[in-house]
Amino acid sequence: MGRISRLMMGAAVICGGLSQAGSAEGEASSSPQPVWELGKNPIGPELTTGTVALKNGLIEVDGENTLRLPASLLGEQTDYTIEFEVKRPAKMTSGHGIVLCSNQDETQKAGIQLNYYPPGYNACWLMVNTNRAEEKRGFLKDGFVKISLIVQDKQLMMFRDGMLLATSGNAIKSSSKPLTFGGAYNTQRMPETYTLRNIRVYNTAITPSGFDPTVERMRSYSGPGFKVDRVAIKDPSLPRILVVGDSISMGYRRYITEHYKGKAYVDYWVGGSWLNGANSILGQDPALKKAWTGVLALGPYDAITWNPMGLHVWNPKHVPHRSPADKMPQMIQALVDHIMAVKSDKTRLIWVTTTPFCMPGRKGKEVGKIDEDMSDFIVKYNAICSGVVAKHGIPQVDLWAFAEKNLDKVGGDGVHWTGEASKLMADLLIQEIDKHLP
Repeated sequence: MGRISRLMMGAAVICGGLSQAGSAEGEASSSPQPVWELGKNPIGPELTTGTVALKNGLIEVDGENTLRLPASLLGEQTDYTIEFEVKRPAKMTSGHGIVLCSNQDETQKAGIQLNYYPPGYNACWLMVNTNRAEEKRGFLKDGFVKISLIVQDKQLMMFRDGMLLATSGNAIKSSSKPLTFGGAYNTQRMPETYTLRNIRVYNTAITPSGFDPTVERMRSYSGPGFKVDRVAIKDPSLPRILVVGDSISMGYRRYITEHYKGKAYVDYWVGGSWLNGANSILGQDPALKKAWTGVLALGPYDAITWNPMGLHVWNPKHVPHRSPADKMPQMIQALVDHIMAVKSDKTRLIWVTTTPFCMPGRKGKEVGKIDEDMSDFIVKYNAICSGVVAKHGIPQVDLWAFAEKNLDKVGGDGVHWTGEASKLMADLLIQEIDKHLP
């Protein structure tokens, strides 16, 4: 972080631009200057597709009208900063996606791209080398929002209004594509017009005021079909743990991390069993096999706890994403066989059963009740999975049994669990993890 640290001593980005430090005589020379700035550099026809014109410091972009800046502005693409403010339209058609900023090269699997999807999703996808490095909900609001994309040593950080939202550990591959603002993510649903202002490009990395680069932060490592949040390893002698799962595991993972602080490193993968149809694991070059191979290459891990997305696979409310029940034994068998074949010999896989759906609306100290109709598929799914992992001698942590005994701790939505329950789930997992750590 040396270059960022030096820059922070002289200048920092704030919502309106650069803040300067030092004496009055040294301010001008110490502050990095943009290599391109909206309103100061002309917008000629060679920089646009469609019609893009500056008016009152603003430009408008959509699926066909875009601003395209030369790739050379980013220098060697090792260190650079892109900042802009964006305002979404007052009325939006649900389902479209706009490319807010991109130099992504699909063919070379290089560059970065920031896509936005309007409400009710209201989320961004941050892409690195064509892989999704981050998804953030609640991304834009009705007024202008400032976005800062900062690359330092080829690694990307994204800030919104000065707050860090994403850190990617992948080394960004250099792209020869122009830096483009605007464009349609899906040409079948063209986006409305978005307004941009204060676009500035720097050929150095500049972090927002108040950002402390010395604080330890997890970074996301992404590849085909996966995004893993990975902690920086300072002591290679310590064990490594990977927690894999859905939103239930999001509840207990922090307690696992807290327990092993200073004793082991804990990474996290949301996903791991998106069995979205038989082809996801049984087809040609199946996506899940590639995802697990990529994730395990980030190891080796000593222990992996795996909650296999069971709340989603056969959920009657997720019809477009459901997997065929008749092929589920074959699908689970194929996936587990692959994991066991590609994992390190030192890695111990720990299976975590899926929790039930309960009746929503529980309050206070009331005891919840399992929704038998909604949970019928989970009972079958757990039984199939347990039979497969038993053949491999894989230990299990039975969170379904835990749930049955702790129905007074289910959340009001009937799906998620209270902090107390999550802590107890973590304790059960820790007991099993401890058996397999060196």
